[in-house]
This record gives sequence, C-alpha cells and structure tokens, in this order.
Amino acid sequence: TCFPTSHCSLSTVPSTTSRSEPCCSCSLMIICRAALAAVVLGLCTPEIEGEPQISLEEREGVLSLVQISLEGFEANEWPSGGPLVPKRRERRNNFPLTDNKHNISSHFVGSGAFSMEIMGYHVHCYDVAMYLDEASSVWDTLTIRNRDKRIEAMLDGGVFLDIIARSKWTSKKNVALFVDRLEHVAEEDGMYDYKADIKRYKQAFLHGPKVSQGSRIVLLLSREGVRPIIAGHDVGLVKSWILAKLVMKAYLGPKSDLPLFRERVFAQLSDGKPEAVTPLSDDRMHVASVWGVIILAIALVAVLTCFIYGLFCCRCCCCWIPK
Repeated sequence: TCFPTSHCSLSTVPSTTSRSEPCCSCSLMIICRAALAAVVLGLCTPEIEGEPQISLEEREGVLSLVQISLEGFEANEWPSGGPLVPKRRERRNNFPLTDNKHNISSHFVGSGAFSMEIMGYHVHCYDVAMYLDEASSVWDTLTIRNRDKRIEAMLDGGVFLDIIARSKWTSKKNVALFVDRLEHVAEEDGMYDYKADIKRYKQAFLHGPKVSQGSRIVLLLSREGVRPIIAGHDVGLVKSWILAKLVMKAYLGPKSDLPLFRERVFAQLSDGKPEAVTPLSDDRMHVASVWGVIILAIALVAVLTCFIYGLFCCRCCCCWIPK
C-alpha cells in the first residue's frame, strides 16, 4: 500500500517539493516484483541432474518447453482452512485396447504419463502407450526371457508407440529436444555411429507438421528404422536399425526416463495380452536448477534488505502523512 505522501510519485497529493521518486513502500513493492521475476527466470532454466551443462540456445528452448503451473488447489480440511496443497487433475487413459490402423493387428501392452518436477512445480509433458502385434512371439514368456532380446524381437514384428502431447507449450522445436535425449541413451549403451541417424530423425520433427497440445505422434518401429506419423501425417521412414533400437531403449532400457512404464510393459508381456486398458503409470523426472537456487538466494537477500530499509525509512514517510 502506498501512503499518500507528498514526495511519492504514485501519490495523488500535490507535491510541495521537487522530489519525484516513490516512497519506500512503493520502492519495496517494485523491487520485490523484480526479484520475483528473477526467481521465476531462474526456475525456468533447468539442468537435468547428472547431465552436462547445456548452452544458452538450448536453455531458451527448454524455457519454452517448461510450463510452470499448478493444476488446482484444495484446503487440507483443517478447521481454520489450513495451508493450500496442490491437487492434480485425474488423468484418463484415452488409448484403445486394440489398434488396426497401421496394417497390423496390434494389442495394447501398457501406458504411462511423463512429467517433470521442477523445484516443486509439476509439468505434464506427454502420455505414451505401446502396442504390439497380437501374433508376436514376445507374448510367449517361455520363448524369450532376456529383456534386450525381447526388445529386438519386438522390432521383428509390429510394434509402435502412440504419444499424445499434453503440455500447452508443445511445438516442433520442443519435441525435437526430446530426440536429443537419444544421444545419452546411445552413450550409456555403448553404441557407435548413431549421430547421423539421430540428426535425420530430428529433422523429421523440425520440418514436419505443426504440433501442439493434444497432437498425436505415432512411432512405427521395425528393423528397417522408425516411421514417425506426426499429427496424422506420415513423414517417411528414417532407415536405421540403430535408431529403432535407440528409441526402444529410451522407453524400455535400463536408463529409461519412464521406469514405471518400462516395468509395466515387461510385466504385462509376462502375463499375456490384457483384457482391458490398464491405468497410466506416473513417471516423473526431477529437474534441478543451479541458477534458480542462486537467484532465489540473491532475491531473498535483496527482499530482506529492502524490508529492513523500509522499516527504517518509514519514520520519514510517516512524517508526511496528515494527522
């Protein structure tokens, strides 16, 4: 609240001096808003734990990807109302049990929701479901037990991933950022000669159809390579056995970003074809921002300093208030 002092530029009381700077209360409010903006900027420049530093250009891309919002609040039933705690909307599984659209008779295996936790804020990025040819030998657990061999066997038949974008910040550039993750999967798996294939795969998204919240991306996987169908448009086959295996490893490998989804898929393969669509798994990646912590600390010090300064200067302000 700005007191109507004669030396405050936000006051409606005519000034009797030549001073036009705002009073300490207004200054404190302006500085606090600037500090809060700095904190939000810091929170929006995430670094994935365990990953190397990313460039400024990549940070700007991630900034547009991250949607910092709370999906709803509710009181925790304390008599006095109590503190507010976040309440997320119930997620519905919109995937069908069977899918015959891609020239194969496919059956639902499992589904999951991928989210990011950024210093307490929740970002729902996408939902994904895996479908496998009903005639695939992978359904028979007695034939193939090793997970790596199962992944390769899936690529022999018909397997695809059905992905639905959930973030309102979804764009071609942001979807392509997830493709970069394949390089880390390749390095962890000891693969070589993969960069050219990943680059061609990334270009398919950058130069493909426009995507937004609710867009559907289908990845048809085989030993020939990966055929993305983006928002209903077939962008062509990216021929690469290594690329197809990398995409499968990104979701079902030991270093998958969706471990709950991975375990549900393999568990379902052991149990056989499900009779109904199972619920979405809830996989979350925790993202830490070093710059966010630093800026937050600086902002808190600045706010505390301004608060102390305001208390000290309020005596001067009170002198201008008409009694």
